[in-house]
Amino acid sequence: MSKSQDIVKLDPESNLRVVARCRLLPRAPCHSGPAGRSGRAFSTLCRMRRILVTGAATRTGGRIIRHLERASDTEVFAVDDLDPVEQFASSFERLSIEDLSLARHVLDLEPNTVVHLQTVDRSAFQGATRGHDQTGVGTQALLGAIGRCKTVRHVIVKSDGAIYGAGPRAPSVVTVNSKLDRSGGGYQRDLEQMETFVHQMADRHDHVAYTIIRLAPVFGPTIRNPVSSYLTLPGVPTLLGFDPRLQFISERDAVNVFLHAVERPAPGTFNVAGSGQLYLSRILRLGRRIPPHMYRKVGAVYASRDDARHVLDRGGLLGVFPEGESGFMKPVWQAYQVQRFGRGGFVRLSETAGAPVVPVAILGAEEVHPAVAVSKRLAQLVRLVFPQQRVEEIAIFLNPVPLPVRWHIRFLPPVLPEHPGTEPDPLRVLERSEDIRRSVQTALDAQLAARGSAFC
Repeated sequence: MSKSQDIVKLDPESNLRVVARCRLLPRAPCHSGPAGRSGRAFSTLCRMRRILVTGAATRTGGRIIRHLERASDTEVFAVDDLDPVEQFASSFERLSIEDLSLARHVLDLEPNTVVHLQTVDRSAFQGATRGHDQTGVGTQALLGAIGRCKTVRHVIVKSDGAIYGAGPRAPSVVTVNSKLDRSGGGYQRDLEQMETFVHQMADRHDHVAYTIIRLAPVFGPTIRNPVSSYLTLPGVPTLLGFDPRLQFISERDAVNVFLHAVERPAPGTFNVAGSGQLYLSRILRLGRRIPPHMYRKVGAVYASRDDARHVLDRGGLLGVFPEGESGFMKPVWQAYQVQRFGRGGFVRLSETAGAPVVPVAILGAEEVHPAVAVSKRLAQLVRLVFPQQRVEEIAIFLNPVPLPVRWHIRFLPPVLPEHPGTEPDPLRVLERSEDIRRSVQTALDAQLAARGSAFC
């Protein structure tokens, strides 16, 4: 008797979540009968599970085959029209998916399970027409052959999250039942047509479990696809005022989800992606797509711990402004009121690098361009043009020309690291950061009390 179950996680170490509810089917029983088209006795099918995998030339397909062929009761047959990039021991046939010879090959093999991966968009190197034929016409021919094959009990079809489209009116968050935004071009239409074929076949054949898996873009060190090629460019071009939210799935999780579907047949459509999402601007910062050497040539470094450690390890002097944006966006009535020093990253860097912290109190800098007001609406406009800026308020200055204010710079006694070369306690980091902030505030208060006019 079948039962229902939510599939929510595949690997304790994985961050993968599958959004769908499925109906689990019992494994199809074996039946005795005459010999199959392959000439083997039908009793062999009772002992060996036969799995056909299309798209075996891809890295994901090759790795799925390598995992499946480890089982002693499983016989795997691989098909693609390109040479595999992953090595495996299973039988491989070089056949074009839109060719009827593949349909005849399916009828001869009489598989129990079909894993159809050859729905990837290959139009970049095969042409748009060939890519359309593989996604639409090829799937139609393959599913037609599966409908005639009496031994097939489970069909797993790889689809793509691109089926939802990416138009300006498309929803930011989609579910399996979300309405498709038909603005994604030919590939999206091919995916929609392919899934329509699968649903039609599922309605005709109640004895076969059809599973559609819509994957987020697969990302990893060995995967080459349009998304990975874009994000690994030396300089990644972005659209002004556009900072999309993206989801990915690791190459290991992409393999695991198909293995899970093979072992536990579950008819239905599933969206599969990594937990959470990232803005494109954050992805570029994490990937350090802006070359750090460009900053070093003008005397600055990229805002990362690795670059800061690089300067300290070479004996350089590193200047840090721990107030961040809140420091220079203060209105004039909050001048010289030192804001919180973030999460104390400079203290952690000091401890791990074994470098002292020299607090500096600067009087005069906050009077060069005195801010008469702060605006949240202006900050919203700035974020539309520069999405990577996360400021909540922007200061409004009245003087475009800097005022001739005299600066007073005071260097305070250095603060030595307590345990050089070790990772400090998080609470101690915050405590030492606050102690340094208070010392700078005390020095500024003393300078303000002793100073007369700001211009002399």
